Amino acid sequence: MHGLAVDAGRYRTGTIEVFYGDPQPLRTASAKGLPAAVQDLLRYAEEDDFPPLLTSCVLHFGIVYLRPFSAGNGRLARLWQRRMLMHHWPVFSYLPVEAFILRAEPAYNAALEFADRRGGCGGFITYLLERIDEALTELLSSSDP
Repeated sequence: MHGLAVDAGRYRTGTIEVFYGDPQPLRTASAKGLPAAVQDLLRYAEEDDFPPLLTSCVLHFGIVYLRPFSAGNGRLARLWQRRMLMHHWPVFSYLPVEAFILRAEPAYNAALEFADRRGGCGGFITYLLERIDEALTELLSSSDP
Protein backbone atom coordinates (compact mmCIF):
# COMPACT_ATOMS: atom_id res chain seq x y z
CA MET A 1 0.00 0.00 0.00
CA HIS A 2 3.05 2.28 0.22
CA GLY A 3 2.41 5.28 -1.96
CA LEU A 4 -1.22 4.35 -2.64
CA ALA A 5 -2.70 5.95 0.45
CA VAL A 6 -1.15 8.32 2.95
CA ASP A 7 -2.78 6.51 5.86
CA ALA A 8 -2.31 2.93 4.61
CA GLY A 9 -2.91 0.36 7.33
CA ARG A 10 -4.74 2.77 9.66
CA TYR A 11 -8.42 3.49 10.10
CA ARG A 12 -9.47 6.64 8.33
CA THR A 13 -10.11 9.61 10.60
CA GLY A 14 -12.28 11.83 8.42
CA THR A 15 -15.53 11.52 6.55
CA ILE A 16 -15.56 10.27 2.97
CA GLU A 17 -18.11 10.39 0.20
CA VAL A 18 -19.43 6.99 -0.88
CA PHE A 19 -19.47 6.31 -4.62
CA TYR A 20 -20.49 3.14 -6.46
CA GLY A 21 -19.32 3.98 -9.94
CA ASP A 22 -21.79 6.88 -10.22
CA PRO A 23 -20.26 10.35 -10.35
CA GLN A 24 -22.67 11.55 -7.64
CA PRO A 25 -21.93 10.44 -4.09
CA LEU A 26 -24.60 8.27 -2.48
CA ARG A 27 -23.84 9.32 1.08
CA THR A 28 -21.12 10.49 3.40
CA ALA A 29 -19.51 7.91 5.68
CA SER A 30 -18.43 9.13 9.07
CA ALA A 31 -15.26 7.94 10.78
CA LYS A 32 -16.82 8.25 14.21
CA GLY A 33 -16.66 4.96 16.08
CA LEU A 34 -15.11 3.11 13.16
CA PRO A 35 -12.76 0.80 15.12
CA ALA A 36 -15.65 -0.31 17.36
CA ALA A 37 -17.98 -0.81 14.37
CA VAL A 38 -15.39 -2.96 12.58
CA GLN A 39 -14.80 -4.95 15.78
CA ASP A 40 -18.56 -5.50 16.12
CA LEU A 41 -18.79 -6.65 12.49
CA LEU A 42 -15.92 -9.12 12.91
CA ARG A 43 -17.39 -10.42 16.17
CA TYR A 44 -20.75 -10.87 14.44
CA ALA A 45 -19.09 -12.82 11.62
CA GLU A 46 -17.30 -15.06 14.11
CA GLU A 47 -20.31 -15.73 16.36
CA ASP A 48 -23.21 -15.74 13.87
CA ASP A 49 -25.33 -18.91 13.73
CA PHE A 50 -26.39 -18.52 10.08
CA PRO A 51 -24.67 -20.61 7.41
CA PRO A 52 -21.11 -19.34 6.86
CA LEU A 53 -21.85 -18.79 3.17
CA LEU A 54 -24.45 -16.15 4.08
CA THR A 55 -22.43 -14.68 6.94
CA SER A 56 -19.45 -14.21 4.63
CA CYS A 57 -21.65 -12.15 2.28
CA VAL A 58 -22.85 -9.99 5.19
CA LEU A 59 -19.23 -9.50 6.26
CA HIS A 60 -18.32 -8.47 2.71
CA PHE A 61 -21.11 -5.91 2.57
CA GLY A 62 -20.40 -4.65 6.10
CA ILE A 63 -16.78 -3.83 5.31
CA VAL A 64 -17.73 -2.04 2.10
CA TYR A 65 -20.52 -0.17 3.88
CA LEU A 66 -18.31 0.97 6.77
CA ARG A 67 -15.35 1.86 4.54
CA PRO A 68 -12.86 1.68 7.40
CA PHE A 69 -9.91 2.72 5.25
CA SER A 70 -9.37 5.52 2.78
CA ALA A 71 -8.61 2.99 0.00
CA GLY A 72 -8.89 -0.73 -0.67
CA ASN A 73 -12.13 -1.47 1.18
CA GLY A 74 -13.61 -3.56 -1.65
CA ARG A 75 -10.42 -5.61 -1.97
CA LEU A 76 -10.35 -6.07 1.80
CA ALA A 77 -14.01 -7.13 1.86
CA ARG A 78 -13.44 -9.71 -0.87
CA LEU A 79 -10.32 -10.98 0.92
CA TRP A 80 -12.10 -11.41 4.27
CA GLN A 81 -15.02 -13.14 2.60
CA ARG A 82 -12.68 -15.53 0.83
CA ARG A 83 -10.76 -16.17 4.04
CA MET A 84 -13.94 -16.97 5.90
CA LEU A 85 -15.10 -19.34 3.18
CA MET A 86 -11.68 -21.03 3.03
CA HIS A 87 -11.90 -21.68 6.76
CA HIS A 88 -15.06 -23.76 6.22
CA TRP A 89 -14.43 -25.18 2.74
CA PRO A 90 -10.86 -25.56 1.40
CA VAL A 91 -12.13 -25.46 -2.21
CA PHE A 92 -12.37 -21.67 -1.83
CA SER A 93 -8.56 -21.59 -1.78
CA TYR A 94 -8.70 -22.47 -5.47
CA LEU A 95 -11.97 -20.85 -6.48
CA PRO A 96 -11.54 -17.49 -8.25
CA VAL A 97 -14.78 -15.93 -6.96
CA GLU A 98 -13.25 -12.44 -7.10
CA ALA A 99 -12.54 -12.89 -10.81
CA PHE A 100 -16.25 -13.60 -11.39
CA ILE A 101 -17.17 -10.51 -9.38
CA LEU A 102 -14.76 -8.29 -11.29
CA ARG A 103 -15.81 -9.64 -14.72
CA ALA A 104 -18.99 -7.65 -14.29
CA GLU A 105 -17.80 -4.90 -11.98
CA PRO A 106 -20.66 -2.53 -12.88
CA ALA A 107 -23.14 -5.17 -11.66
CA TYR A 108 -21.12 -5.54 -8.43
CA ASN A 109 -21.25 -1.78 -7.86
CA ALA A 110 -24.98 -1.70 -8.71
CA ALA A 111 -25.70 -4.50 -6.21
CA LEU A 112 -23.70 -2.67 -3.53
CA GLU A 113 -25.42 0.63 -4.26
CA PHE A 114 -28.88 -0.97 -4.21
CA ALA A 115 -28.15 -2.61 -0.86
CA ASP A 116 -26.73 0.63 0.54
CA ARG A 117 -29.80 2.61 -0.56
CA ARG A 118 -32.18 0.02 0.93
CA GLY A 119 -30.21 -0.31 4.14
CA GLY A 120 -30.25 -4.10 3.77
CA CYS A 121 -27.98 -6.50 1.98
CA GLY A 122 -30.41 -9.22 0.81
CA GLY A 123 -30.02 -8.38 -2.87
CA PHE A 124 -26.27 -8.13 -2.51
CA ILE A 125 -26.17 -11.56 -0.88
CA THR A 126 -28.11 -12.94 -3.86
CA TYR A 127 -25.63 -11.29 -6.23
CA LEU A 128 -22.62 -12.81 -4.41
CA LEU A 129 -24.21 -16.26 -4.21
CA GLU A 130 -24.76 -16.14 -7.98
CA ARG A 131 -21.05 -15.33 -8.53
CA ILE A 132 -20.03 -18.15 -6.18
CA ASP A 133 -22.36 -20.52 -8.05
CA GLU A 134 -20.80 -19.46 -11.38
CA ALA A 135 -17.30 -20.08 -10.05
CA LEU A 136 -18.25 -23.51 -8.64
CA THR A 137 -20.03 -24.47 -11.86
CA GLU A 138 -16.99 -23.56 -13.94
CA LEU A 139 -14.69 -25.47 -11.61
CA LEU A 140 -16.87 -28.59 -11.69
CA SER A 141 -17.22 -28.49 -15.46
CA SER A 142 -13.46 -28.35 -16.04
CA SER A 143 -11.74 -31.50 -17.27
CA ASP A 144 -9.75 -31.85 -14.03
CA PRO A 145 -11.58 -30.24 -11.11
